[in-house]
Amino acid sequence: MRIIIWHRNDLRLHDNPLYANLKAGMEILPVYIIDPDFYTFKSDLRSRIGPFRAKFLAETLDNLADSLHNKGLQLKFFEGKPAEVLERLVKEHNIDEVWATREHSAEEIADEREASRRIAPARLRLFDDRTLIQPDRLPFAIGHLPDVFTEFRKKVEGYSSIAPLLPEMPAVKMVSIANEHINKFDPARYGIPPAIADQRANFDFRGGETEALKRLRYYFHQSHRVATYKETRNGLLGGDYSTRFSPWLANGSLSPRMIYHELRNYEKTFGSSQNTYWMFFELLWRDYARFVVMKYGNRIFKPGGIRNADNPCQMNPLSFEKWRTGNTGNDFVDANMRELLLTGWMSNRGRQNVASYLVKDLKICWIYGAAWFETQLIDYDVCSNYVNWMYVAGVGNDPRENRYFNTSKQAAMYDPDNNYRKLWLK
Repeated sequence: MRIIIWHRNDLRLHDNPLYANLKAGMEILPVYIIDPDFYTFKSDLRSRIGPFRAKFLAETLDNLADSLHNKGLQLKFFEGKPAEVLERLVKEHNIDEVWATREHSAEEIADEREASRRIAPARLRLFDDRTLIQPDRLPFAIGHLPDVFTEFRKKVEGYSSIAPLLPEMPAVKMVSIANEHINKFDPARYGIPPAIADQRANFDFRGGETEALKRLRYYFHQSHRVATYKETRNGLLGGDYSTRFSPWLANGSLSPRMIYHELRNYEKTFGSSQNTYWMFFELLWRDYARFVVMKYGNRIFKPGGIRNADNPCQMNPLSFEKWRTGNTGNDFVDANMRELLLTGWMSNRGRQNVASYLVKDLKICWIYGAAWFETQLIDYDVCSNYVNWMYVAGVGNDPRENRYFNTSKQAAMYDPDNNYRKLWLK
């Protein structure tokens, strides 16, 4: 059997159903398809992917290519619309099936449907891999997903099982093709500016499965930072106040199941605590965001959110530009926004505050903030991003109405010595 492995947000070999379900002797063609309409840089405000996320992705793809090369395989890069590229490859190379990880947001689903139609009679086979708890292991249908996270958590904690890690891929062969592909993903090819490292950045993010597993080992086994996770997770300074797993989770170079099983192994050795539980809690929240998207679809992109609220989408270009560049005059907001602008990263505490400020203080529609985060964040994930923005804007899954972050009080609580603000505002 000849199979195309269509990579999207599953850029790893460990615990990957696209490789674990192969049988010895199969012939495979691993591909990554670059749609220029998506990747071409237009401007800071109109581009889907900015310098920092592009750099992280390029590093991730280089690492995946190296890992496959070590197994006698090659990752092939193609440009074009995914369905059109797959159709051509299927016909030219007598492909039987295309394997991919199932996605859950509108554009990706449209790509899957179009690809399935165009490659027929070859089959598109989709695997669930984007969540810790696979959808078929939930104790309810997606349509009955609770609209409040606490209710979801209580329902799944005792009744949903986590799948074991998948085995490594067997020995397979490579489908031989001509040099019709491009060599790699190069952000400069699409006009994406280089990501210039700011010396104030407190963590050096490097893309790829190798770096993801290295960080996992460090966090659990070398530093034992997991033992203080809940106590430090709202920090702003330093490299270890949070796990920093999210960029690798976002593009699938780290499996959430790998984190979960490392966590359980740690607890068996050192005991469980509120700190270890809270990491599991955050993995559940990440799952929940994706299940919300599965339930509500395109409503996550509407100003009224999943509540269908009467929420006019207001915009003030001058105020938004000051917010985007960290020049609002609110020192806590500005410090966080400058860190994002100059590094592609912002703490969880910072994200909540700057989002609340945009929506509640500047009265600007949350959709614009979510789009800016999409461009800038190294760890951008469509589900987590839009569900969290809806939450802060009051049109999502927040059980409290009119939630508001007082940035002065937040700054006093989380940056009492003003060290974070001094760092980014100097």
